[in-house]
Amino acid sequence: MQEKRIIVTKSELDHLRTLPYLGEGEQGAVYRWDNQALKLFNPPKKKSLKKDIQKYMVFQQVDMDDFSFPRQLLFCEDQFVGYTMALFKGLDLSCQPFKGSFDDLKSIVLYNQKNIIDLSSQKIIAWDMDVQNAMYCEDENKIKFMDTDYYMYDAGLSIDECLENNNNIFNFLYVNMLNDGLDAYSKYNNPIFSQIGSRLNRGIITPVEYIDILHSRIENVVGHEIETLEEGAKVLKKL
Repeated sequence: MQEKRIIVTKSELDHLRTLPYLGEGEQGAVYRWDNQALKLFNPPKKKSLKKDIQKYMVFQQVDMDDFSFPRQLLFCEDQFVGYTMALFKGLDLSCQPFKGSFDDLKSIVLYNQKNIIDLSSQKIIAWDMDVQNAMYCEDENKIKFMDTDYYMYDAGLSIDECLENNNNIFNFLYVNMLNDGLDAYSKYNNPIFSQIGSRLNRGIITPVEYIDILHSRIENVVGHEIETLEEGAKVLKKL
């Protein structure tokens, strides 16, 4: 397997750290580099482990438009210092919670089912999946996923086991999107709501059913129809 790599000098690496800053996580900082994003490990890895590079080489072969898998690996003085990836434009869900309609959220869930199947068929598990690593693209009504550093590849699990893990991980994301989007919902201590979450966690209901049940019960509580999470947050605050 031949990886695509970029070789830079130390001075060139220092210059790359002056590019427009996009954000930072545990592994490093992300910058805008022309029409793509560049992740630079911070601090740089002291030693480029072969198994680390191998994982990124595998992820280079993954062709999924909604995930920021590595495109080119960046090396400086034989050290693996970062990689390029797709540049997504949208709302950072950790800063701007999803406030759209319940129907739009269900569409996102249904669309992501294909992503879950594609990841699982390649024996990839999307660890570190949360709103901190998700971006909402309103014009497409899709979630784009950033920061794949902690994703697992070929961990000795079958495709069905990977599918089960990924379904649980994505369900956790959807629950957090609802919690954040509804604001007061997370403070609303009605046991009915926690019971619904338990049924989702145990696989008794699907994420779409979870959204429908939660939507219906919130409407019953407030006494009228609501269309969006933003409306739901406003009325729940008054309870």
